Amino acid sequence: MMYYDSTLKDFEDWLDALKTSSRRLADKDRSGLVESALEILQPGASVGTEDVALAHGAGPPIAPLFNYIDEARFWAGLAEIEEIEAYCLACFDAMPVNRQADFLDYVHRRVSRE
Repeated sequence: MMYYDSTLKDFEDWLDALKTSSRRLADKDRSGLVESALEILQPGASVGTEDVALAHGAGPPIAPLFNYIDEARFWAGLAEIEEIEAYCLACFDAMPVNRQADFLDYVHRRVSRE
């Protein structure tokens, strides 16, 4: 097992190895494996690792802390492009027609400046 582990080059290799070996493990055993792996990391290193391991996009936007535009910009900085495009289209479709026209004017002015 130690020799095999030394041949793993990247995240995908490790993921494949863990998927293969964990088929025989119960959820609590898999959880223990993850907790053990995070425990041996240097202090502070597990936070980034947890973020990467659990990241599947930004999820839905949350209620705004200050105002809607600040929260939307913060969320967009975390989101995957597919999420951004999906929410943008859904929000545009939900706007009244006159607001859609205002939005398109804003976008056209912004594009023409660039």
